[in-house]
Amino acid sequence: MAETIRKNGNQLYRLGKLTEEAAGVEYEKAAALAPNDPTPLSNLSSVKFELGEYFNSAKYINKAFQLHDTQDKTEASERKEMMLVERLAKCLYSRASTNDILAAASGQDASAHRMLMLDRLPRLMTNLDNLTEYYAIGHDSCSPQDSVALMFCGSGDARNVFTTLVMMGIEEVMQKKQLCKNLHITLVDTNAAAIARTLIFFEMMAVHMVNTSLGTPALTDSGAILAYLYASQVVPAAVQAKLQLHIRGLIHALTKVDKPPQDWLYLPPATRTAVVHVLRRWQDPPRDSSYSSRAIRRTTSIMYGHDRRREPEPGFELDRKSFDDFGVVLPSKGFAERNDRPLYVLMEEYRTGSSAAKQKLAAHIDENWVTNVTMIDFDYSEARNNANDPLYPMFDDEAKVPSIEKVSRAKGALESVGDFLETTAMMIARIAGANRLIVEARVGEMTDVMERLRWDCLDGRSPSPDAEINPAKFPRKYDRIHMSNIPDYIGGLFPVAMYARPLLREKDEANLRFTVLLNPPEFRNHKDFQSEYLVLHDDNAIKNHFAMARIPGYTKGVDNPEGYSHLDSMDFVTEGYIVWQRCAFKKLARGKDLLARPALEKWLHAFFLKICVPFPRSTVTMSPVYTPLNLTAFVRLVAHLSGIGYPAHWLSGILSDLCSGTIKTTARAPRAVITTPEHIDAANPQVEMSTAPWAAELSTLVSIWSPLLKFGLTVPRGLLVAPNEIAEYSVSFLHLRDNSQLRLPHFVLVFWKAPKGGAAPPPGSHLSMPPIFIRRQGLSQRPSKDSDRNKQCQIHR
Repeated sequence: MAETIRKNGNQLYRLGKLTEEAAGVEYEKAAALAPNDPTPLSNLSSVKFELGEYFNSAKYINKAFQLHDTQDKTEASERKEMMLVERLAKCLYSRASTNDILAAASGQDASAHRMLMLDRLPRLMTNLDNLTEYYAIGHDSCSPQDSVALMFCGSGDARNVFTTLVMMGIEEVMQKKQLCKNLHITLVDTNAAAIARTLIFFEMMAVHMVNTSLGTPALTDSGAILAYLYASQVVPAAVQAKLQLHIRGLIHALTKVDKPPQDWLYLPPATRTAVVHVLRRWQDPPRDSSYSSRAIRRTTSIMYGHDRRREPEPGFELDRKSFDDFGVVLPSKGFAERNDRPLYVLMEEYRTGSSAAKQKLAAHIDENWVTNVTMIDFDYSEARNNANDPLYPMFDDEAKVPSIEKVSRAKGALESVGDFLETTAMMIARIAGANRLIVEARVGEMTDVMERLRWDCLDGRSPSPDAEINPAKFPRKYDRIHMSNIPDYIGGLFPVAMYARPLLREKDEANLRFTVLLNPPEFRNHKDFQSEYLVLHDDNAIKNHFAMARIPGYTKGVDNPEGYSHLDSMDFVTEGYIVWQRCAFKKLARGKDLLARPALEKWLHAFFLKICVPFPRSTVTMSPVYTPLNLTAFVRLVAHLSGIGYPAHWLSGILSDLCSGTIKTTARAPRAVITTPEHIDAANPQVEMSTAPWAAELSTLVSIWSPLLKFGLTVPRGLLVAPNEIAEYSVSFLHLRDNSQLRLPHFVLVFWKAPKGGAAPPPGSHLSMPPIFIRRQGLSQRPSKDSDRNKQCQIHR
């Protein structure tokens, strides 16, 4: 009877039915009926092993060993014992993290190893441009927050930061109470110019509040000066003089003084250095005619003037006319009379409609006004040979100029922006004056900052007990994370789930948000968006695997243009910010939350193929869908899945197969620019597929990553390599003939071995077409066994 029941269990096991009233139950019945037979116990150990319950599997193995010891030895019993020995070894190895094993063997430190990886392994496909693009004026809508720990990534012109401070201050005034005890804001931007520009405004706002408290005459024009610097590409000489005064003060504070410019402001050392470099370039800009006020004014007037696609809002009519005529917004009469009397006279003549006066006024602007240097990253512009590329005029973003409930619109564009910035200054003074505000400004790539912060290896966060601000006390979790449209360029929803979500505080209202600006017409709905970037479209599956849930979107209501209407099934292109709320992290349960093993293999194989064999992308489309992830994303995903409960041997088996060069899979590489739910869910027959072109790179990465994995890797001998067998190479490219596509990560680096392949193909052939933008495959090469030293080489750049 025990043998019959055990065979029933075997049938259930082969069908993958391991839990509940399945194979495990049958084996337990068989073990109870035949207490001296080790076979049911061996079967139970196999079930527990497959479920990832390695401790319980080892327990049943040890019981089976005891019964084997009491029986006569036969060839069959010894063969079964050896199978149990191998399974026990896998149990023990899978339960121990690779870090524990290596630390015991070599004393390696996981934190130091992670820091080396973050410093040296790129997380995205390499491109050929060493400089980050700079947008001086943002193009996203303002979104007020009210939490105590906020992160703004791609902070840009800081409009969302300023709006947050304004809305919080207004709310506190209305409610007559503090909304929070302390407010910490972390600003992150990949370009130092954006951080430098924000610091200038912080400094000018602080001086404005001092002038306000003293009632000094300088207060009269501070709003206009702030507005010109914030939103205009060409400014009066008086504005330039004030700007240079503050630039000199900031450089002194950041280089000569130990204290930050404001006692609520913190910049880590590397950010200070980068910001000072930008400030010095703004202090002494190039004397190139392409940067002259005349060149900038005329370029912007041609590009953006006489734009009749939308009429100016009430109060902006005169500003629109002056911008159409001159490419600048003229100041108020009072500002002109106080700071430039000839300008005041010419403005009065111009208002009469005189064409001669218009020409004189244009000449006066060219001679006396200057380019707003804070809108130019000179390093970037000089490298791109295009001085005008980063400049965006006020009216290009007219509808998104920050304001408080459209207050002061009747005054004009400058006054509207000036009122907003003066109000921001007042609210900063209110919050900072009560020692409740800390602003941490960082130059860095968003996901790099996030990952370093998560693992406590972010520079400038070490204890400083003697400093007025101790960065070691800064929060490592946030109530809100605002990412603008950065995900458009770095992998969409994947970096949001992998890097941003772990930084949310574990409370219900914590959430993160981003907007899709680069390519919304490419997606029919959120299912398409999730499929393209996660190769996972089911909302519940995303919730289980990444502990976040999307809040249904909002868009402008047709019936109520000033309000918002809730839409569950909206066109993707109409949605504003996409908001994902945190859910509780949990270990996933087998049979309920975890994917079945075949489904997990299909998902990971599809994710791998999407990275390695992307569908060809057009380089001239107006809504590009980038595929920048490299294979480090795949390894990170596997490490994450281990942490939420997937059995170690499942993941180890997937890595082993991919690194060995052959997989059997039902997954397929992308068949279109957008991976859709239909493509993911397609029932494909299983085929054998070669992964050999990427095996060297993946095995190199897995070898590097192994000290940080939370499980032991059971892979064939020789598949992984020791760190001293890995070589890193750097390749520089000079004088590329097409600079317009340097930022696209779509190229292949070909190594040509002349002795075996003959002379290299001549320039202009299919192997060296300018530019080479087919696809960078993370090219790696494993030398032949008879080489002087069997090194495994990974090309990073």
